[in-house]
Amino acid sequence: MRSIVSIGSALICALGANAAETPLDAPTESIGLFKNGLAYVTRTAAIDAPGTYVLDRVPTAVHGSFWIESDLNVSVRSTTRLVELPVTDASRDSLQERLSGRTVTVTMHDLVDAPITGTVLVIDRHREELENQGRDRSSTHATATPVWPHWPTMQPPQTASDNFLVLETENGLSYVDVNAIIHLSVVDGAPVTTHRRPALVFTVTEDDFEAMSGGTIQISYLSRGMTWAPTYQVNLRDSTTLSIGMQTVIRNEMDDVEDAELLLISGFPSIEFQHVDSPLSPDARLATFFQQLNQQVRDPRAPASHAVSQVVSNIGSNRNARMDDLIPSGEGPDLHYQSIGRHTIALGDTLMLSVASATASYERAVEWHVQADDDASRRNRWSWFWHQPKPAALQDGDPWETLRFRNPFDVPMTTAPITVVEEGRFLGQQVGSWVSVGEEMLLPITKALRVRVQHDEQEDASRSDTVSPGGFGGDRKRIRRTVLEGTLQLTNQRNEPLDMVIVHTIEGTRVDACDLATVRTFRAGGPTEAGRYELTWRVALKPGETRSIDYEYTRLRPR
Repeated sequence: MRSIVSIGSALICALGANAAETPLDAPTESIGLFKNGLAYVTRTAAIDAPGTYVLDRVPTAVHGSFWIESDLNVSVRSTTRLVELPVTDASRDSLQERLSGRTVTVTMHDLVDAPITGTVLVIDRHREELENQGRDRSSTHATATPVWPHWPTMQPPQTASDNFLVLETENGLSYVDVNAIIHLSVVDGAPVTTHRRPALVFTVTEDDFEAMSGGTIQISYLSRGMTWAPTYQVNLRDSTTLSIGMQTVIRNEMDDVEDAELLLISGFPSIEFQHVDSPLSPDARLATFFQQLNQQVRDPRAPASHAVSQVVSNIGSNRNARMDDLIPSGEGPDLHYQSIGRHTIALGDTLMLSVASATASYERAVEWHVQADDDASRRNRWSWFWHQPKPAALQDGDPWETLRFRNPFDVPMTTAPITVVEEGRFLGQQVGSWVSVGEEMLLPITKALRVRVQHDEQEDASRSDTVSPGGFGGDRKRIRRTVLEGTLQLTNQRNEPLDMVIVHTIEGTRVDACDLATVRTFRAGGPTEAGRYELTWRVALKPGETRSIDYEYTRLRPR
């Protein structure tokens, strides 16, 4: 039975740890990696006796994700303490903090002949900042309900150690202007300095401990600083078969990882508080916490560059899939975990691995996605993009050399760069969309510069009329119904035959697609309500051949 775990926070000002405290050995069991730099970490510690255990490497967790489970009666508190560290470990701190507790001799430019020798005072900067913030809140926010939105404008309070090096000498405290120092030497040879470090203190009581003969503590949380960046390479073996490989680069800027299982996560999960640090995290401040809560987080569904999208999220490719031949795959939510085994990655290291490889058959063709000229299509382009996306390259209105193949892996293909090569030569690179197992992928390679296209639409005024939502001659808002006649002209300037696919999306009420086009209905229309249709032609062009394709449809516009 899982016990209730209490979590608190405290400040410990004493130097060093209590002698009764035992370092907590909580190795990392697994890390689930998202592509946006978040990682879900699971750590487990074995407890063989009641007492107090200290974890001195406290993670910066995402708000609401830090969770502790145990079969034992455990309480947890977040604290900070002053500890002795090698000087190199504190090299990023201020001069006061870096030399805390050491004996130094200081020479100033206006007192060259009178150097000052003393011990650098140990200043609890963390506690001083909290006390200054408390005084600032008391004077600035005197009301019972603090005005939290004003807090982000507050600057970190300035402490004595910002401008002065405080020394304890035989004559008392001396405040030395750090800007006036021309020379400083360390008199003692101690290789350590006093510094404040965060810690988690776990207290395991004796209740029921003997009956359980020990137990475990499991710690799990979301944290930032570790990510995976997948890439694919497609190698065209011959005219019908390709091989595809997947590699990933794992960057660790979070903490040392030793022999932990790494899980690659793909999907589009909801992480509402990914921008907010837990108040339990090191250096947590109420001002920062409420500032982060008040921040407006960008909607991940909003249009963004594909370079950003492929890193932080996944874009589905359901626009190009034929709905009647999708292959069912997987169970549960569309969040896929792929284990790549156990690995050791030091802080700051990068690991590159080959993850999977497979072969598949493919079709090669020149695809032309006709760019719509009407206002309605332009207005709906972004609203449809996120629900029915297609490769960005195909939206520029030019013909592209493309590949069509089905995902040959036993796992989904995630949104990532895909490089295409043939006989050792680079052909192109695009962002591949997230596709399920067995689902078809459309991949543009390069522009088809020797395939010329032209699109023209003309209104047939003799076949236009005016209608209202209530029928002919109604008194309500009237709509002009116009017949448009379109022509698509294609020219193959290559010395070889080619297969061409033409896709044209229109809005109207009646579609007459000559030349045997395939019509796909996104939204059916009526006599006074426009529908949305996708026309697709598949054409084989001989070398030097020019062909025209005619179509017509009825479009509605407010009069």
